[in-house]
Amino acid sequence: IFYLFLGLLILCTYLAKNVVRTRWGRAFVAIRDNDLAASVMGVNLWQTKLFAFATGCFFAGIGGAMYASFAGYVHPSQFTLMAGIWYLGYLIVGGLGSITGCYFGIAVIMAIKQGLTRIPLHGAAVGYVAPGTDIFFGLVIIGVLIFEPRGLYHLWEVFKSYYRLWPLAHR
Repeated sequence: IFYLFLGLLILCTYLAKNVVRTRWGRAFVAIRDNDLAASVMGVNLWQTKLFAFATGCFFAGIGGAMYASFAGYVHPSQFTLMAGIWYLGYLIVGGLGSITGCYFGIAVIMAIKQGLTRIPLHGAAVGYVAPGTDIFFGLVIIGVLIFEPRGLYHLWEVFKSYYRLWPLAHR
């Protein structure tokens, strides 16, 4: 099932990256930046927003079907407010304007979360791991919003552009 999910992940990422390059994707970006200007340029706001909603529902449906087949059942108690905040935090840390940025956000936050839960604690300090993880998660989000508001994907793009011109880069 891992290889099936990996294949679906790669396919959905490919589809999402290619939707951004189409006429609809450019209309999505135009509406995201300024819907009044997009309307003046001839973009049908109602139709484009409806298509954006349908596209998001398509990807959410695929993700929900994958989760249901993995977990065996789906119940509303599995999706708490804190889980939603974690999902939003993944996007903020990775970069809100990029498809690949969500992978950066998930990798960094999950690495931090796993690293914090692996700290050996004894006695009364054991009860402070889960609240400490949430507090540290909030501090990471605040730090990213203050120091790199475009997310970690932007840092990756800056790194790639620097090393693309590395021998000739001016300092």
